[in-house]
Amino acid sequence: MDNEIGQSRRVRLIAGIVASGMVASILFHYVLAEYLHLGYPFSTFLFRPEDALNDFKNMYHIVKNLSPYGSGYWFDSNYFPLCNLMFYPFTLISSPGMAAIAFLFCFLAVYAVVLSRLHALRRIEGLALEGLIFLTFFNYPMLYALDRANIELYLFIDLILFAYFFHGKKNYLVADIFLAVAISMKLYPGVFLVLYIKERKHKHIFYIALMCFALTFASLALFRGSISENLRDFLTVLSSFNRSSMGANGVQHNSTIFGLLKILALVFGVFLRSVSPGTAMTAFETAAVLPYSVLCILAFLGISILVLRRRIGIHGLWLVLTCIMIAFPTVSYDYKLIHLLIPLWIFLQAGDRSRFSRVLCALYAFILIPKDYLILNKDVSISSMLNPIFLVAMITLGIIDKDGEGDLRIAQKKEGASP
Repeated sequence: MDNEIGQSRRVRLIAGIVASGMVASILFHYVLAEYLHLGYPFSTFLFRPEDALNDFKNMYHIVKNLSPYGSGYWFDSNYFPLCNLMFYPFTLISSPGMAAIAFLFCFLAVYAVVLSRLHALRRIEGLALEGLIFLTFFNYPMLYALDRANIELYLFIDLILFAYFFHGKKNYLVADIFLAVAISMKLYPGVFLVLYIKERKHKHIFYIALMCFALTFASLALFRGSISENLRDFLTVLSSFNRSSMGANGVQHNSTIFGLLKILALVFGVFLRSVSPGTAMTAFETAAVLPYSVLCILAFLGISILVLRRRIGIHGLWLVLTCIMIAFPTVSYDYKLIHLLIPLWIFLQAGDRSRFSRVLCALYAFILIPKDYLILNKDVSISSMLNPIFLVAMITLGIIDKDGEGDLRIAQKKEGASP
């Protein structure tokens, strides 16, 4: 009974903060738009309204001829080969707008079915369940991802299923498939290989590597041109994306530590050295990107050793690894924050044994609401400074909080049911 009370309190606290934060932000931007007649970024906490759904629509035009790295569009895809291939079925719909709607409808349908089958969520009942449903759909990262119609939504589904089969069902071969698909879509889910080391399932890492290799080269083989040509073009486009995110680009709606450092470079350059924001951030990035990348790799290795040697619950593991894959890259747009819903669900259905329960509730809630009340430069807001700080705090708590033993197996063990 104590566990149920703990769950209810957690859900209601986080849902209350998120509801208040979302309503406050909507009213704030409404007043700025309707009464002060201010446009973007003051009129919305999302991206430019005229650019809605364009993450999908751009990919529609790029992928429709199965030549994503030489499409003839005004830019080429910087996605991994499998990611590009996942867009192709939607290009069979003649209208990009209707294809985008189909893309989002498919996600929402699959998302609803997957969530209805998760035992960890089915244990929570009454008002707490209503609050959880609210949290699951009505939060800033989810709305941002839906507004962009970004493929991150499907990667999110993939990681939910990986977590379920890895922890809930202990079906490692099926979990291997989902993680291999995730890594073949975008590299950063590779951080979850640490879970296999933790469980001493080392041979499965080899299986995943083989599947990633097969999925990548099978995708390249389906594109126009030879595999070697497509691979060469992919690497070329990938490097050009890294260059396009330099300077003031890649900072807005971004939640990385590197983005925070670029903003600090902006402040230092503009106010202390009297240079333009773009010049300040470009100069910093040119000098810092390599040492930053090295430091992040070393930090990831160090944190991995810590979590492997310490007694950390499944919630702590997922919290640490998810925050790392968001905070450590040079660019992580805010739709990537949806992945924090996975450790949040584990946290909410667990027994109330964490020493930092209230702090974690607050951090989860603040991550899930818009915080762009102060614009620093163009459309770069204070949110791009706050989110990395929150993520680092969550990594720290995930490492030191040995009492948070939330586990996807708890619900299954008590219910004794199978999906």
